[in-house]
Amino acid sequence: MNRLLSDPERLGALLILCLALFYLLHALHLDTDPTATMEIFNSRSMPIGLALCSIAVSLLQIALGGSGDGENEDGGLIQRLQGFDWRAFGLLTLCMTLYALLFSALGFLLAGTLFLMASFRVLGERRLWLGATVAFGLVFSLWLALTGIFGIYLDGGLPARLLESLSGG
Repeated sequence: MNRLLSDPERLGALLILCLALFYLLHALHLDTDPTATMEIFNSRSMPIGLALCSIAVSLLQIALGGSGDGENEDGGLIQRLQGFDWRAFGLLTLCMTLYALLFSALGFLLAGTLFLMASFRVLGERRLWLGATVAFGLVFSLWLALTGIFGIYLDGGLPARLLESLSGG
């Protein structure tokens, strides 16, 4: 137990394991469409899969972990935390929060594209055209797969509702 608590990698994995178990518990209680209860892929599939993958990786990290003494080639935990890019961490957390807040208003395509563009910028990509192209390509591909292949509804947000009302639909 002391080895687990003194190793930052194992301690982090333990924290992620607890969060993944909590997430799995809630994922098992997600509502599903009554007509899709016998389907292989439904609204619970992805959250349950993500939780199980997180649990597996966390258990592997706990089992295989670091050196066990809280040290690695970079020094102790305090030294490693001082070298962390806290500005990027804060900005990416802000991007994720804004994405969650704007999702209903802007819809999946627009909110997702803006989120990725902002994240690329935070991570150092300065070419706006490249960030926009890659972000839109990724989000559109994901949207196409989720809606076209899996039949999952993704909200289009206010832009889609406005276009729908203008077209008379």
